[in-house]
Amino acid sequence: MSRNAYRKSQIILLEFIIVVLFFSICAAVCVSAFVKADYLSASDREKNRTLIVMESAAACVKSVEGNNAPEEAGNLLEKQLGAVAKDDGQGQGATYVIHCREKFEKVQRGEKTHPVYIHMTFENNMLTAKIEANNCDPLIVKKYISVKE
Repeated sequence: MSRNAYRKSQIILLEFIIVVLFFSICAAVCVSAFVKADYLSASDREKNRTLIVMESAAACVKSVEGNNAPEEAGNLLEKQLGAVAKDDGQGQGATYVIHCREKFEKVQRGEKTHPVYIHMTFENNMLTAKIEANNCDPLIVKKYISVKE
């Protein structure tokens, strides 16, 4: 009789080990899914913040009027979004850089940021701004400026 009880306890122990193993595998799969979801969420959050900055820059470019439209757009970008003028070496138009940070706070020196580049040209009364960032498609904004003489 004790032998029969011994076999039953072995089967129950084996079944318990299999169940624990099964739930361990399920837990590992769930943890991996949560980690991947967190990574995707952080990536999308960063991309959305960059898109907001790009759209704000486009709004600044679209809001200017008059003979000094490129200069006004540059001043507005500097004042509203903290853009910094950059010499692109081409001599055509103006290039500005906005350093994006997670909460739109002031950027500390040496801190890793996500730059947004705005290259503006003004030809034939057409103000064109190409707004680019590493993790987004470029945004091209064109505005006709009626020049008063």
